[in-house]
Amino acid sequence: MSRGPALEVGPPKDDAELKAYGDLLVQSLGFDSKLLEPWLARQERVSFRLARLGGRVAGGLLILRGGQWFGGRSVPFAGIAAVATAPDLRGKGVASRLLRTTLEELRAGKVPLSGLYPSTHVVYRRLGYEVAGVRVTWKLPTSAIDAQETGLALRPFEAKDEEAIRDLYRERASRGAGQLDRTLPHWKRILDPLGVTRYAYVIEREGKAEAYVFFTQEPTRANHYELVVRDMVAATPQAVRRLLAFFAGHRSMADSVSWIGGPGDPFFALLPNPSHRVDQLRHWMLRLVDVPAALEGRGYAPDVSASLALHVRDENFPWNEGKFTLRVEGGRGEVRPGGDGDLKVTVRGLAPLYTGHLTAEELVATGLVSGEGEALAAASRLFRGPAPWMSDAF
Repeated sequence: MSRGPALEVGPPKDDAELKAYGDLLVQSLGFDSKLLEPWLARQERVSFRLARLGGRVAGGLLILRGGQWFGGRSVPFAGIAAVATAPDLRGKGVASRLLRTTLEELRAGKVPLSGLYPSTHVVYRRLGYEVAGVRVTWKLPTSAIDAQETGLALRPFEAKDEEAIRDLYRERASRGAGQLDRTLPHWKRILDPLGVTRYAYVIEREGKAEAYVFFTQEPTRANHYELVVRDMVAATPQAVRRLLAFFAGHRSMADSVSWIGGPGDPFFALLPNPSHRVDQLRHWMLRLVDVPAALEGRGYAPDVSASLALHVRDENFPWNEGKFTLRVEGGRGEVRPGGDGDLKVTVRGLAPLYTGHLTAEELVATGLVSGEGEALAAASRLFRGPAPWMSDAF
């Protein structure tokens, strides 16, 4: 029985292939055709992976390389974006084979983590991804803000401020879990977004930046708008209050302000009444491409000293299959093959455990983790930390 043409995966060979992939984005993902050409132009061509069947572009995706922060360390990470398949070829395994080949390439390139925002969970779970964190859009009526802090200087953002705002972001991201260690392409999306007019301001004390905000104004009703914060960091209580006062200053025209955060936010402690609400909740998925490298790459609580014997099941990649022993000391982890395998975990179950999105005890109910009480407690203790969330979307 004929197997049909083999699937070939690689970067675009020419402009015609890139255009064919762009056409798939418009048809399959509803991509704005007016923004397609500038979007394609600003990506590095070597970051695209196209799937070809019989010489035809059958699908494609974009790899966004960087890092992801866990326990104060940046782990090499690849975001997978713009996954598209030709409509007449869906259900034939094109996307699965494209992703599998990409993951094999990432492992060979020593990138142990891969993440994405799923349009469907089934395909990605089949390949070992699992929900491992959130991206929350909070919305707050400007009329509910009672802040009058004006002690810190606020001025428009200038190009010379780029290094300072990157430092502010990196400091906050490194103390959390799940935030990206941004590269230039990530910052390009913030500094120069496509299709919108962005505004940006810096808050400083004695010439040193303590906060920044990038936002757009989106119409809500006649002559009114919403402040849509695209990126924001405030490093001190005074800077938080100054940002709130800045937002409140728009209340005559701006009905509300929305921003990206995690399950909690320091803004909430400074609001007199709980008038904020969740406007959108998105989950992102994580895949441990190389389990030992991922476990050794992240940081751990410096006060924890423990060992965990893992028995990992990975139906896709044999290099992750088997027993490993993780030893943590002084905030660093070391992985050796072998051990008793006290904690049995699928590679899917390992993702939310790794990020701290779910504890080992919670994962038992999913069937992705099993073990005795002592092994479960040790796993939850090792991977405890702040709730994982991501401000970037891709």
